[in-house]
Amino acid sequence: MVQAFGEPPADHPDRPIADGAEPWDAYLSRACATLEAILERHSGTRIRIVGHGETVTAAHHHMLAASVSLPTAFTVHQASLTVWTLQPVSWIFPDAGHRWALTFHNDTSHLTQPADIAPSRRTSPRAAAKEEAMLWRLDPG
Repeated sequence: MVQAFGEPPADHPDRPIADGAEPWDAYLSRACATLEAILERHSGTRIRIVGHGETVTAAHHHMLAASVSLPTAFTVHQASLTVWTLQPVSWIFPDAGHRWALTFHNDTSHLTQPADIAPSRRTSPRAAAKEEAMLWRLDPG
């Protein structure tokens, strides 16, 4: 499908990759608006959002206030976890406001690893604390 597109799709976010498909810039706008609505509706709580890799990438664009086209890309493996946490801008001055921090991205340590992977790579100290899918921690405390 990408070859039939004729050019790198990333260079043309305003063009759908196939007939009837949504262009990336339209998807990004829709996904970011939906994410913002979810964040506002559930402010002060912990929520989980399950989505495709494009949803993770759209969330990164939203949290970073990034434009449609970036000179970089985000790798998103299937069943990976990405966590954004709302934290104080300053721990010393808690009234200075809050900002989003990317706590971890594209983490797959919770998945069962093949037997041939060294034991040191099978688990991580963080794995026990993680939940499935994308977890957004909205409570600043």
